[in-house]
Amino acid sequence: MRLRITHDTRYDYQPAVETALHLLHLQPVDTPRQRVLDFALEVHPDPVFLASQGDAYGNVRAVFEIDRPHPMLHVRASSLVDTAVPPPVQSGIAWEAARDAYVYRAKAPYQPATEFISLGARAPARRVHRLRAALLHASAGRCWTPRAS
Repeated sequence: MRLRITHDTRYDYQPAVETALHLLHLQPVDTPRQRVLDFALEVHPDPVFLASQGDAYGNVRAVFEIDRPHPMLHVRASSLVDTAVPPPVQSGIAWEAARDAYVYRAKAPYQPATEFISLGARAPARRVHRLRAALLHASAGRCWTPRAS
């Protein structure tokens, strides 16, 4: 899928800003499922310095400086990217088996993966029970809508 993305940021200052140094992360990166076809960065007022470089994580960052008073800053990043559908996930377990593995059973053996589906100790018990009930009903093919607390 081809995507055209426009990001606009505008700041109006009162009083005017004397000088400015900015760091931006607005440029998409190439990945196995995304290819950047075009990218343009516009800054108004015109900066005295504008440079782009990669950071430690593979992102592209732009740095610019405006060295004169300005009452407004407008930044526009325009991107054109092609994206690809991710490959289907291959699983060795049916979803019904995964669902059944995480139903609470008293004195059942500890399942480390259940830590990732819990809302945590600070979540209100009512909401946790409603969420679990909703998941069980949804997985059984029924529709369930929680009521407001």
